[in-house]
Amino acid sequence: MTENITVEIGGKTLELKPTLRAARVANTVRGGFTAALRGIQDGDMNTIVMVISAGIGKTKPDEINDMEETLFNEGIDKFIGPSVQFIVRLMNGGRDPAAEADKEPPKGK
Repeated sequence: MTENITVEIGGKTLELKPTLRAARVANTVRGGFTAALRGIQDGDMNTIVMVISAGIGKTKPDEINDMEETLFNEGIDKFIGPSVQFIVRLMNGGRDPAAEADKEPPKGK
């Protein structure tokens, strides 16, 4: 089961959906998930825009350009946290790793 991440963009509530397509984009934007995480944490606008765009299913160049302008106008730093959360979910098959850890039975019993 995949778990979406909710973000407010341009006055709208949108869902970042952890799909295989989004994972492929996020994985290639900087050469792997770890590199994408570093880019996001460094505030790299292109990485954040590509990750958010992929998460909401915007993949056409004009859609990405519009998203870039919207995120810039709202402040890129607002989207660092949700972008990191999204990458972590993508790395975990779309699931929240914290919720998965809570479900694991205690070891040794």
